[in-house]
Amino acid sequence: MKLRRLLRAAGSPSNGLRVHIALAASYFGLYALYLTVVPSWGTRYGIASSQAGLLVAVIAVAGLVGDIAVSRVSACLSSKHVILSAIGIEIVGAAFVTTATQFAMFVVGTTLLGLALGLMLSPILSGLSSHAGPDQIRTQSTNAIWQRLAALLAAVFLINVLSASGNALVIAAISILTGMVVLLTLCLPASRERSVGPPSVIVVSFARLIRLIRASRPLQVGLASNATTTLLIIAGASFFPLVLVELQKPALLTYGLLGREFLAITAALVVRRIATRRALGRLWLFAAGGGAVGLAVFPFVESDVILVLAFSLHGAAVGVGIAFGNVMIYDGTTSRTRIHGFAISAMLGRIGSIVLPLSLAVALDLGAGWAMGTLACVVVLVIALCASRVEHA
Repeated sequence: MKLRRLLRAAGSPSNGLRVHIALAASYFGLYALYLTVVPSWGTRYGIASSQAGLLVAVIAVAGLVGDIAVSRVSACLSSKHVILSAIGIEIVGAAFVTTATQFAMFVVGTTLLGLALGLMLSPILSGLSSHAGPDQIRTQSTNAIWQRLAALLAAVFLINVLSASGNALVIAAISILTGMVVLLTLCLPASRERSVGPPSVIVVSFARLIRLIRASRPLQVGLASNATTTLLIIAGASFFPLVLVELQKPALLTYGLLGREFLAITAALVVRRIATRRALGRLWLFAAGGGAVGLAVFPFVESDVILVLAFSLHGAAVGVGIAFGNVMIYDGTTSRTRIHGFAISAMLGRIGSIVLPLSLAVALDLGAGWAMGTLACVVVLVIALCASRVEHA
């Protein structure tokens, strides 16, 4: 009876928004955990850096399949059932990854994890955005704060990931976050469960998706911002540990991740005081530029404190980018096209997440500076492409 009353209470608009924010936080905490656990545990069992990068790319490839499939699946199932089905797949994938001792087992596990994470993402973000309505900046700021708080909690659990004694702690973290996703999904309000429109509207062609992008400048900027944020999160979570191993400073892992998430949360708090889209866009450009500089220079820094600070700078771009990208996608879509907008965003992020880890893994074989310099160049290129569009946001 208590669970039934809880589910009924979650159906109000305000509680529905809170449920979606908490669900997004739990999801991204779980995502951040996997991004670090998979390559770190892989290298523990003798997998080379290039193979560790391949595992991150496998997550992205499988996630892309989930992103593409989610609209079609949502035509037949409610968002709640899509997420619950994905959680079942995630649990099986987690079992493979946490017990893997061979590269093949890691590949199977990461494939299942990527598919599950892809199926969950668009229903969560589109539902959150729709519940927020016109109050997008404050809501997406709150969303960013809770997302990065969850990632901060994940970073605390990662203190022993690279040691043989860390297995139980990480498995406990995965179990807690998965349980949170299940509970919050059960609390999703029934009135917003299904995507708007019949299957003929939901299942759209790639040509229509391209037309949707070309017709909306806010959507273009939002997609670029979210894709960049995804790349920064992946590179920071998956390649920062590998770079530290290359620099023979693996003990700095937790400090770097904590510093990044602290700056992300601080930047998201600043977003709450911003009134216009243009000001928010300018803040994102500034934060992304600072993050690119930090990533480019940190492999060459001798001082441990300055190294951690330089790496952490891109956290501000993550905190602002989450809010800015989601606000722009909301502005650039309608209630009928919103799930497609977030699905496109997820797909672009996955594609970048396929190419970038492989590129960084190859660059890392040449040296840590090559790897982080490559990422910094990508971020600077996106800033250059988006600068004029942000001014007209």
